[in-house]
Amino acid sequence: MTKLKTLRAYPLTLAYLALALASMGVLAYDDLFAQHADASFAAIYPIFTTLPTGLLFLALIPEPSDGPTWWSTPALYTALLLAMLLNATILAYAEHRWFRARPARLPQGWQQP
Repeated sequence: MTKLKTLRAYPLTLAYLALALASMGVLAYDDLFAQHADASFAAIYPIFTTLPTGLLFLALIPEPSDGPTWWSTPALYTALLLAMLLNATILAYAEHRWFRARPARLPQGWQQP
């Protein structure tokens, strides 16, 4: 029960993770089930939802010189998932610092009961 309370304490982080996982689902569906005669822009959605760390992780993936290889798709998914987790961690920390860590201040002249 305490883990559920902990998850509820960070609604912005949960909303971000839901959006990012939905965009990863669009990419996975397009990658597995959709047939295209040309390139697809499905990878744009998770890249945009994981900015700015998504670009950093994608820059670390070496580009194959002769087109996609067997490791390029798993490397893309891994980079985007790591970026998503890093963004969620940063967002949870910021949410904790901004909304939960401040003690309530009383107006000037009021006393605590």
